[in-house]
Amino acid sequence: MELVYSQEPKIRTLAKESPETIQQTINYLYVLLSVKEENRLNEIEESVLNGLLITSFNNFSLNEIKHAFRLTLSGAIDVKLYSKLDAIVLGNVMKGYKKHKENKLKTELNTIGKKAK
Repeated sequence: MELVYSQEPKIRTLAKESPETIQQTINYLYVLLSVKEENRLNEIEESVLNGLLITSFNNFSLNEIKHAFRLTLSGAIDVKLYSKLDAIVLGNVMKGYKKHKENKLKTELNTIGKKAK
């Protein structure tokens, strides 16, 4: 999956061409994490989260962000989630996903290398 997502448009492109898709992804994460309406971020906090996505995670696709959270929920990435979405949670999940992705790509490259021999 990681290789497939790597081919998709990155957040840096979507921020300019289709900023509403970033908000749709944030809404998806609220649902995925079962964040209740009263626990969702206010407008300023959501703006900070959106800014973090655009500045710090702009080399990822939105599907990679979703995939990272699904992997975390399944236990493949070791980050504690508490029905909460904020900049700290996003940063921790994406840090774990980056390591996960690097390991996955190394494994795939090793497999390809062994098949080529």
